Amino acid sequence: MPDPRTGNATRHDLLEVLAIALTAAICGAEDCSDFADFGVDRDDLFREFLELKHGIPSHDTFSRLFRLLDPAAFSGCFGRFVEDLGAADDGVVAIDGKTLRRSFDSAAGRSPLAVVTAFRSATSVVIGQEPFRTAEGESEIVAARALLRCLDLTGLPDHPPSHHPRKGACPGGVCHHQPAARQGHPQPLDLVRAHWGVENRLHSVRDVADREY
Repeated sequence: MPDPRTGNATRHDLLEVLAIALTAAICGAEDCSDFADFGVDRDDLFREFLELKHGIPSHDTFSRLFRLLDPAAFSGCFGRFVEDLGAADDGVVAIDGKTLRRSFDSAAGRSPLAVVTAFRSATSVVIGQEPFRTAEGESEIVAARALLRCLDLTGLPDHPPSHHPRKGACPGGVCHHQPAARQGHPQPLDLVRAHWGVENRLHSVRDVADREY
């Protein structure tokens, strides 16, 4: 991705600024001031894999960069980054649903919003989500099927949970996709353990960060 900055504005390495911003955003940062504060708080951590020749960028540095970045170019680069991250693992994809706290709308008479998530256990990456509202005739199973149609899971057979024994009823709490059984790939007990990644590394994090508990 081309660096849109010129002159002294290029003091901080482009990829280092973006790496700090991305890491901060994943951890709940919402604006450029948060990015800078996060970087300062975790300076020692970032120096383990970044050079940071001129230290942690200020909030103004983050702000100037994001004002100048070409949105289309950034989106394309970020999309390729996520694709490469997903390609690093061809193991378990856990499908799980969660109701979002405070998502009901009493004035409009709407029920709470729930979402089905596809989660790569090995890389802790959310690769897709589909919303639904149970009280309005929608269901977790239908939402999960819609989500699965959006994903390229070629070669990853279904492993439906026992509490959804119907053919094709993959979602509903525990559903996994994994490559055809061969040496080095997860076995049934490993699948169960891998599924809990979506609980421990996604749902519990959202419970704390977004106060959905």
